[in-house]
Amino acid sequence: MLAGRERPSRCRSSAWRRIAALKLATESSELWHYNPVTEEAVKDDEPVPFAGKPVYVFSAHARPGATRVPTTTDPRHHTHQRETGGMLKRRPSLAQLPKDHAVLMEACSSAGPPGVVRTRRGIDDTFVPDPLAVVSESQHVANETGRTAYGGTHMVSFATLPDGKFVHRIYTDSRGRRGKWVEHRPEPAGDLLDDRARAAGLHTDPELPVTDATRERTLRLVRALRLTFGAAIEDDSRYGDLLAGIGALETMRAADPVLRTVPFSMDLFERAAREIRERDTATRPG
Repeated sequence: MLAGRERPSRCRSSAWRRIAALKLATESSELWHYNPVTEEAVKDDEPVPFAGKPVYVFSAHARPGATRVPTTTDPRHHTHQRETGGMLKRRPSLAQLPKDHAVLMEACSSAGPPGVVRTRRGIDDTFVPDPLAVVSESQHVANETGRTAYGGTHMVSFATLPDGKFVHRIYTDSRGRRGKWVEHRPEPAGDLLDDRARAAGLHTDPELPVTDATRERTLRLVRALRLTFGAAIEDDSRYGDLLAGIGALETMRAADPVLRTVPFSMDLFERAAREIRERDTATRPG
């Protein structure tokens, strides 16, 4: 299924061309990385993560943290955070589809959380100070619709190769670093989030309800594991061990007189993982 971004009354021919391209997007699996500075393109070794899966395509202009959704009174109107997902959830064209249909966000940087934007070489780079505190537009879409959503971390488009093959294209940042397509699943909430808190060792009293503060701490851990390993890590049999391990690290942070003043962060997680790897390498025989 397709959801277009352009109003036929204003740009009918352009809209039909876009729709035709979006129909091909559901059939194409090839991904190319395009560097706008060098104008070079390189094929990815892996197909796009939604290849061969049933998807509902939503096309729009976007930037990290905002999606352009024109209205009759404001053609430059943008939706933010839960608004985009809420709008899609209300669409009959999506609601009537089986739950196995994901939402494909053909919108630039929809998988990029809002942050500090710096333009270099004509390219907007976004720095996110705390990626565990904020989520991207495509993650909000997954949360609100209750469906898997796919979004690109950088600018996305299509391209036709010299042999006529239609492919997906994602741009690099100003330093040539590749973007990627990200799978987002609805974040745990309610009883499911409470179960994660118990699995992480952050809630141990069966007689008391899980507090909002503990849920917030747990959600940061869930996000840290997804950012590190991808959402599919939750299907892995080792996920329980990973959740217990990161929960132990969070417990140590909360008990530290210095670190307890700041929340769990990706920086702390990465530093701890690096130290463990270095220690294991140093103690490994041979």
